[in-house]
Amino acid sequence: MERSALNSPSHKKRVLLDTNLFISYLLNARENPASSIDQLIGLTISGAYDLIAPDAVLTELRRTVDRKPYLNRSINQEDLELLLRILGSLRLSAPPIPGPYPPVVRDKGDDYLLAYAKAYDVDFLVTGDRELLVLRELLDRP
Repeated sequence: MERSALNSPSHKKRVLLDTNLFISYLLNARENPASSIDQLIGLTISGAYDLIAPDAVLTELRRTVDRKPYLNRSINQEDLELLLRILGSLRLSAPPIPGPYPPVVRDKGDDYLLAYAKAYDVDFLVTGDRELLVLRELLDRP
């Protein structure tokens, strides 16, 4: 069950995490539990900030693991299911934003992240994708 709706008053920062962070967490958490990604996911689970995790992000996570043989072999399916359940229960409800999304980056598959970040007024879009990292000025607020 999702947490409170997006329009509820909250003093916490809103954070949108890119799918690649969850994949890195699933690949490395057991070997390196002190990593920055593990700490970030730990903060998510502890409720340190409001998690914006649209269905599109969770769907992308599942599809990416399912369709890439290396990930499918390397990520324990029980760990994936547990993470998806946890994220589903922690996130603020974020109604879908229908596409098409404004084209911003070369990888059109990432445009939806920027659309969600803007639409839900996130404070931070956390990603390991270099192409998205250089676009930080698009999300900066006045």
